[in-house]
Amino acid sequence: MSRKTLEELKTLSEKEQDKRGWRWWENTPEKLGKLEQAFAIGCTDKEACGFAGISEDQLYYYEKKSEDFTSRKAFLKDTVVLKARQTVAKRVDESYSNAMDYLKRVRRKEFGDNVDVTTKTKELGAKLEKVVADILSK
Repeated sequence: MSRKTLEELKTLSEKEQDKRGWRWWENTPEKLGKLEQAFAIGCTDKEACGFAGISEDQLYYYEKKSEDFTSRKAFLKDTVVLKARQTVAKRVDESYSNAMDYLKRVRRKEFGDNVDVTTKTKELGAKLEKVVADILSK
């Protein structure tokens, strides 16, 4: 939300706020339902606002007014992840590759394809200098 809009809003009367649509949730509660519907399928703020027919500034203003909605929005956005986990858990026994794909993502250290190679810089530098010196001396 832009600072100009917030500062401007602080000086507006409730009647003026209504004219500008800042109190949309009181006049059109179905927009709140549309926001919740969009967040439940993992939409971004911008996408949800477009679906509900409000601006992002209006959403952020409402979030400032309603802390309950902010936590509900976070919960709704996590719903998609929970559903995906449930699907993975149900289907993991269908094939070995499904199970391994899941384990590779969740337990990278144990089942991942990537090997973590770390070295101590000073030791590597000393060994590298020795190898280069040996090559140059030949």
